[in-house]
Amino acid sequence: MIGKLFRAIWTGVDGFRKVIHLVLMIFVFVVMLAALGSGQTPVNIKDGAVLLLNPSGVLVHELSAGELDLELLRMNDDPP
Repeated sequence: MIGKLFRAIWTGVDGFRKVIHLVLMIFVFVVMLAALGSGQTPVNIKDGAVLLLNPSGVLVHELSAGELDLELLRMNDDPP
């Protein structure tokens, strides 16, 4: 009797979980389709246009790898 009760409760909880999962998956699918089909207009770039870069801060010429990384690179560059 108690086993049947717990089985019924578990079946209900599992069914609810499956329904929630299905609803969430359909929602994600609809959102993805809406994002893909939003009809964004392409950006028009005129002929002869120039890309303007405006970096700020201090520019340095410095290796970003550590000593171990550099040594491993040197070992791999040498012919056998």
